[in-house]
Amino acid sequence: MEEVRNDAFHITAAANMASIAGQGFYVGRRGVLGAGAYFDLGTEATGWKPARQRYPDLPLVVFRCEVALGRVLDLDDEETHARFQQFQRELGQRLGRDETLRLGRGGQLDEFLFELTSKTGMTYHTIKRTFVTDGQTRIAVRDPRRIRVLSVCDEKGEELPWPPTSN
Repeated sequence: MEEVRNDAFHITAAANMASIAGQGFYVGRRGVLGAGAYFDLGTEATGWKPARQRYPDLPLVVFRCEVALGRVLDLDDEETHARFQQFQRELGQRLGRDETLRLGRGGQLDEFLFELTSKTGMTYHTIKRTFVTDGQTRIAVRDPRRIRVLSVCDEKGEELPWPPTSN
């Protein structure tokens, strides 16, 4: 039975609520864990600062979600991390330094996942990593159908109606 987390937090601009309600979470944005919808596990505390930088002067909301993790690529696992680092070195040799740097870590992870899927036939649904900068475990969920909204709160902690009501 796959692991399901009900403590996944996603902070975004309140203006995005209608689109999330209608189309689900956007998974095409590439970050340091590759393409996916990004969540902090266990707490939303570390997510406010980057959200404020991304959406300055806009009201923010925090989604608390249930996520069916599926097959997880756990970058905290030493063997997996070592395989990714080896892949990065090989990618640099194949593509050249400039192209590899242009991809960034997220693009490199997307390439790694593509190669893993091609070689093994296994699809990874979630990428997981604990960041040393703040000790926060984050996940990138690659399929929005694996995400279910449990609640939405504004910056003051007041619960908002979900799905949002149109005025």
